[in-house]
Amino acid sequence: MTRHLLIITTLLLLTSCFRENYQDTEKINYLFAKQIQTFELSGNDSIVGNEGTILFINPNDLEFETGESINGKVQIELSEYYSKSDILGMNLSTLCDGQLLETAGMIEVNTFSKNQKLKLKKNATVKIKFPTNELSNDMELFNGEISNGTINWKSNRKTQINAAGLFFQDETFEAWEEAVEENYNALNYYILESKKLGWINCDKFYKLKNITNINVKTDTVGRPIISLVFTELNSIMSGYYNKDKYLFKNIPIGSDVNCIGIKKVNNKFYFGYQHIKIEPNMEIELKLHELTEKELKEKIQSFDNK
Repeated sequence: MTRHLLIITTLLLLTSCFRENYQDTEKINYLFAKQIQTFELSGNDSIVGNEGTILFINPNDLEFETGESINGKVQIELSEYYSKSDILGMNLSTLCDGQLLETAGMIEVNTFSKNQKLKLKKNATVKIKFPTNELSNDMELFNGEISNGTINWKSNRKTQINAAGLFFQDETFEAWEEAVEENYNALNYYILESKKLGWINCDKFYKLKNITNINVKTDTVGRPIISLVFTELNSIMSGYYNKDKYLFKNIPIGSDVNCIGIKKVNNKFYFGYQHIKIEPNMEIELKLHELTEKELKEKIQSFDNK
């Protein structure tokens, strides 16, 4: 009996340690969390985010999640993710059912009234303008689904309205006019509409040729977050934990990428990366080294320029 109790106690301690380490890594996201911008919607107005996202939401198109009508003020919460460091730091990725996407930006938008969450009515949409310096063909709208801490983007192929255009708000026209003189392309937008709120992404499928799978070996204590950051694409891929390795599927051979590992264990931060060119069925070993919180932030932000 004593022996059985000892075995059970040991297993519980090991399980507790594993869970603690696993949760530590999950807590890294708070270091990179974007400011939630809050707006009050009084009419059929436009909302302009700090990084240029423009939303058109008609309060008459919203209702409580129970289907009841709203009769009070509406609050909009918006977070914007345009840079690689934004996406990487929040453990987001650019994948649709395992297929690689190239993104023009991600946002999270939610609506509330009387502290209760709202949803769009049937057949209603929110219109979105994603700012971009360079316009690209075949961009689509994707809605994000979160499962086990991982986001998967689902395509809505029929939601694209337009892929260009300029928009000015009267009160900011002079500022925009000055921006035109400096960089005309900065005012280009992808214009899309979504039937869902929550996570929304402007992407296109990257046409894959000559693909392969690769494995990344690393110290898995704390279950680190391992990602591939493409240098020539605005794309980030998360690895699938598989025993003592991380598996990446359907990677274009010849791609230039940075393999990055991040984790937090016992209140200590660890980071590592390798710059590699993808070869068929390659396996690499990634070593993580301890650094400070400030150093980790600087490391992640540096990939905006790599």
